[in-house]
Amino acid sequence: MVEAMSQQKERRHVLVTGLSGTGKTTLYELFRNKNIPAVDADQMLLKWGRKGDQIEKGASFGWLLKNRPNWDVKELKELLRDNDEIYVFGIALNMPKAAMKNFDQVIYLKAPSRLLKERLKIQRANPYGTTKAQRELVMFVKPALDFVASAAALVSKRLRLLDASVTPDRLFLEIINGNAKK
Repeated sequence: MVEAMSQQKERRHVLVTGLSGTGKTTLYELFRNKNIPAVDADQMLLKWGRKGDQIEKGASFGWLLKNRPNWDVKELKELLRDNDEIYVFGIALNMPKAAMKNFDQVIYLKAPSRLLKERLKIQRANPYGTTKAQRELVMFVKPALDFVASAAALVSKRLRLLDASVTPDRLFLEIINGNAKK
């Protein structure tokens, strides 16, 4: 029995989350380029209130509340069950409930408002944040999300905060090496 347990692979399920502009998509691409199992949850797991909808380029806060972009928790559980090691990148309205129960580690990327504003203004792979209303929404929810993440990190060994103002390569190393600090 001890032998069977030692032969069992250690599971590593990591969620990397944060506001738009913190670098989730950039990190996802870096992981994929290094052949490390990674999923862009915004593309794979996001289900919409009306089947088949996509985030509209000008999606407002009202549109988001009406259409409820949430992760498909059943699909998320299947993804984790089928993969010993996987890094999931994204954020959704139901993410807190889905994340803490299903991941070994949750990493919240935190960045100064000034940096988020700069990043959201440039063309990115993820279109959310390209309109003035979307950027204002990100800045509006930032203090509350940062506060909740910081408070939760004080009491949870699974939640870590990382400074997203460093280079993607440095973030990559901190995530891979498990050096995310509380």
